[in-house]
Amino acid sequence: MNISENNEPGSTIPATTVAGVSEVATEREGFLITDSALANHANLVHVDFPPVENGVDYLCSVVDHLTDADPPTPRALKYAVLHLQAAAEVLLKARLLRENWSLVFKDPSAASRKSFEAGDFISCTLRRPSTGCATLLASELTTRAQEL
Repeated sequence: MNISENNEPGSTIPATTVAGVSEVATEREGFLITDSALANHANLVHVDFPPVENGVDYLCSVVDHLTDADPPTPRALKYAVLHLQAAAEVLLKARLLRENWSLVFKDPSAASRKSFEAGDFISCTLRRPSTGCATLLASELTTRAQEL
């Protein structure tokens, strides 16, 4: 039932009664919103996954998908591959950020701190790493090879 037929939008009406407790609802933009829904929305947990934690979480998901069933289902394999790719990309970008924030840009020469902080840029990917990424990786490989 569209409550606008009987009430003005934004009007408050009794929505439900559960165990003798009445709940009030408000129509907003054609949706019936209850007080408890608003309270739940206000109490949402803040979710924050820093890049390394996010990458490791993806890797844990890969292991879970590959070990939940023997053999893994096609769906589990699909998500294992997707999450492995996401983990590699997130961890690569985390490493680039440690070196210099501009290296996560697809084109580091066009990097600006303002666009970085706003998240308004195209980032490098595993398929299209930035030139700075290639230089950094080559430098690290050379250093490690010399240590051996």
